[in-house]
Amino acid sequence: MIHCILLAAGFSRRYGGNKLTALIGGREMFRHTADILQKLAGEGLCTLRIVTRPGLLPETGIETVMNPDAEEGIASSVRAGILSLPEDGAPAAFFAADQPYLSEESIRGFLASGLPRGKGIMRCEAGGKPGNPVMFDRKYFPELLALKGDTGGRQVMRAHPGDIAEYHIENAKELTDLDERE
Repeated sequence: MIHCILLAAGFSRRYGGNKLTALIGGREMFRHTADILQKLAGEGLCTLRIVTRPGLLPETGIETVMNPDAEEGIASSVRAGILSLPEDGAPAAFFAADQPYLSEESIRGFLASGLPRGKGIMRCEAGGKPGNPVMFDRKYFPELLALKGDTGGRQVMRAHPGDIAEYHIENAKELTDLDERE
């Protein structure tokens, strides 16, 4: 089992409004990945929780973890997500809610692959460029919990480059974060 954490507590400052509820292809941006993960959780491939802040998202039907410290940055959402997990030894995969082009096929493949033997981190990449989602073995939870400010898992990955496996995604557009309206 893999615990999926959808990070959706940002302030969309560069976007100039709540980008997570902006319509992309007729659906709210965050729903693209949330709906796929919810389907896969229903199939038993993973569990799912969404980390957000009060008033940001409409009712989702997904287990929600409120991040009262969202103003601090992404590190507070990573912490909130990890602290909400059961003590079952399973890894955690972090997804960004502003990647509406991630396909079900890619997400399913990433989760089904799990952490390769001998590796504690697996991140997606396309065209040699790394991106989200990223999966961490529990041995990295203490380092993730110690993150501060607007620093995500990249800091942990930089500290352990030899423990990273890559999950290849063909279409580089899938790893695009929508940070600006255009």
